Amino acid sequence: MLYIVAFITSLLTLFVLLHSIFKYLFLDKTVGAQKFHKGDIPRAGGLAIFIALFVPLLFLTVQKGILYYILLALCSIPVFLKGIKEDMTHDVHPKSRLMFALISALLAVVVFDLSIKRVDLPFVDWLLSIDIIAYSFSVIAIIGFVNAVNIIDGFNGLASGVSLMILISIAIVAGKVGNEFVFTTSMIM
Repeated sequence: MLYIVAFITSLLTLFVLLHSIFKYLFLDKTVGAQKFHKGDIPRAGGLAIFIALFVPLLFLTVQKGILYYILLALCSIPVFLKGIKEDMTHDVHPKSRLMFALISALLAVVVFDLSIKRVDLPFVDWLLSIDIIAYSFSVIAIIGFVNAVNIIDGFNGLASGVSLMILISIAIVAGKVGNEFVFTTSMIM
């Protein structure tokens, strides 16, 4: 049921954004080397995705009394706000975008005590046994994922398709190991 709420929230948000005055704030009218579409293209998908994520996570926080769910959304706010600014103004320097991704990644690593402890490469696993290296590697991995999705964003659904496959894979693994938090948040996204 919660997944349906996320889906419907996303659809309604997109409908409102694309059929109201807000659509003029999110039109991509630029011309450049990476642009291959013709005409004005709405760039409001990120806002709809964030709202569709935030609503169910807020619901879960209230329902289960567990702050983890809403904290996840709150950690993503810095990079989300920078992305919205870029969608509206088309004037965000890559270093600034990287800095806000770093802030969100650091927040997530600290709030959730996340660290990648092993990658099944003996020397690397030995390095990852050192906490500061494991935490740093985790931040870099999160930033890398954010930027990888940002690079492929805009290729007519490519980012959403790739992200969907990644999130379903994560949800399957989380379900098999019994991690309800990761399973639920992966399915909501």
